Amino acid sequence: MLALLAILYDAGRLRRRTAATALATAAVGYAAVLGAITATAYAGRAPHTPTVVMSALLMTGALALAMTAALAVTHMQDPPVPSDSTDPNSFVMKQS
Repeated sequence: MLALLAILYDAGRLRRRTAATALATAAVGYAAVLGAITATAYAGRAPHTPTVVMSALLMTGALALAMTAALAVTHMQDPPVPSDSTDPNSFVMKQS
């Protein structure tokens, strides 16, 4: 998940610092999800019956991951489209 987000941020239009901050947020969210699941398992509870605190941690981590994934997808670069020239090999970037 984090590797895919890193690739999307690298190919996107966000500044490097913003992309790095978003990726760090995703890493913290991923760690929160994994930590909540692990703590629930070590407490001897089933994965679908976490405590209230672990549920809050799990949901916060999942929300952080979802929001950073949405940010990566919405800021991807537009693919090149063929220009109106007669040369089929010439491409221009689509204007937004």
